Amino acid sequence: MANHSSHSLVTPIYGALVNVDFDYFTTAAVPTAPTSLDTEVSKDGGTYADATNEVTLFKEVGGVTDSPAGYLTLTAAEMTADLVYVQSKSANCVARMACIRPCRLTTVRASTLAGSADTSHVQLDGSASAVDDFYNGLWIRTDANTGAGQARRILDYVGSTKVATLETALETAVDNTTTFTIGFVENQAVNAFRLDDLQSN
Repeated sequence: MANHSSHSLVTPIYGALVNVDFDYFTTAAVPTAPTSLDTEVSKDGGTYADATNEVTLFKEVGGVTDSPAGYLTLTAAEMTADLVYVQSKSANCVARMACIRPCRLTTVRASTLAGSADTSHVQLDGSASAVDDFYNGLWIRTDANTGAGQARRILDYVGSTKVATLETALETAVDNTTTFTIGFVENQAVNAFRLDDLQSN
């Protein structure tokens, strides 16, 4: 689950998929598994449209019964907006809403990866910096081809090998066809998102 929120502040990146957690309860504030879920997305104040994915509910102990909590994966395309609203409605619970302000990257480098040994490491192109730690703390987003639409923070960088260690592993492996952007965002706390209740059922 990329950019997983877990009801905490995260940095959603423009053009990269993100997971949004939802919990559900009745009008009497009793945690309840929702029925007949309908989740919709609005981009930059536009008309709501059905989300590409539906909320996946976690299972209670035993793995059979749905729990009152789950997550929605917003696609990279759904995250190409400066303001993304998500509303998740069900027949038996209070509607839930997430307001997300994806952060645009200020580009430091954009090119094509040389490859990847595993999902926790990516090898940048041959013209990338030869200086150790040069890209530490910056974000890398995969833009096109294999594994596109993911964003991770760079934890460490080795200049001699051009290998960047990612803070969290990618969900989908990348290869030497994957184009990328490395950059930074400003005011990450301001751009983080939180869940809000809708005041209607």
